[in-house]
Amino acid sequence: MINQLYQVYGRRYENLVYDVFMFFIDRSTSSKYGKQLINASIRESLNYKCVMDFVLSNDKIYRRDGSPIQPADVDNICHALSNANLLSRVEIPFNRNVDGMFNFYFGYDRGLNKIPKEILITRLNSIVYGFQYIYENFKKYVFQITVKNDEGKEGSGTCFLTVAGLVTARHCLEDFDHFSVDGGVTFNEINKTEIIYHDKADIALISPHHHGLGTGFIFGKELVLSNVIAMGYPRVSGFSNFLNGTVGTVTSIERSYLTGIDLMLITCPVRGGNSGGPLINEYGEVVGVITDLPYSENNEIYYDNFGYGIATPIKYLQDII
Repeated sequence: MINQLYQVYGRRYENLVYDVFMFFIDRSTSSKYGKQLINASIRESLNYKCVMDFVLSNDKIYRRDGSPIQPADVDNICHALSNANLLSRVEIPFNRNVDGMFNFYFGYDRGLNKIPKEILITRLNSIVYGFQYIYENFKKYVFQITVKNDEGKEGSGTCFLTVAGLVTARHCLEDFDHFSVDGGVTFNEINKTEIIYHDKADIALISPHHHGLGTGFIFGKELVLSNVIAMGYPRVSGFSNFLNGTVGTVTSIERSYLTGIDLMLITCPVRGGNSGGPLINEYGEVVGVITDLPYSENNEIYYDNFGYGIATPIKYLQDII
């Protein structure tokens, strides 16, 4: 259902989820069906409104196949926002509650009005439409990085644009002399490019933004058992380079005894070429950088055989900004 919602509305109406959310937290309007609230002994001060209130208020703006947006679609959006604790739902007996049209919701601002509108729209869309939206919306920020040295050795990885600058894994640049982003034919000299390396974490910041925040991923916090998507350019035999997205879970966050920094174990399958790519949470925020494949203790067996990867938390980027 969520994928269908994205296909029908998400690609066409960027502001739909935002408008649904703002409609139900707006305390200045009331439901046209307030009598049912009174009969159910629901406090009017909570300002519940129903799905049909939104449909009738926006029938000229949001349409599906020439008809007004369907109540079931609005209810599914509200249900997703409710699961994220952004809206609350009340069960009210209604004789003809077809497709959830008389399901009532309300929400609190919770300070979200302080978030820039563009960022809030992206976050709400990520919550409702899921990783399909996140992949499509953020792929413009993920690039392949190609490196080579003066002896002819070549390699490739992934980098991504953040509000602080271009980010990749430190090991993608070490031992190389030149790099090119996104298949460009022009190679830049590494020692003539402003690059900041973390002294312990496997993170590098290329051409940082010095004058405020730029365009790109914003940062989030890594959490154990949170769902994530890893994006990057893995090297796969028989295929040309392509942007790959794999969904998984953060299974553990532990401190490495080798480096003294935290690392995330993730179930997203990753390969060579994914290094330096972003790990993104369900809110569309980058929470880590793909940096390695885990080994067994004797370094002979990859845990990656079971679909594991290692990411470095994005919090370490804050040390070098």
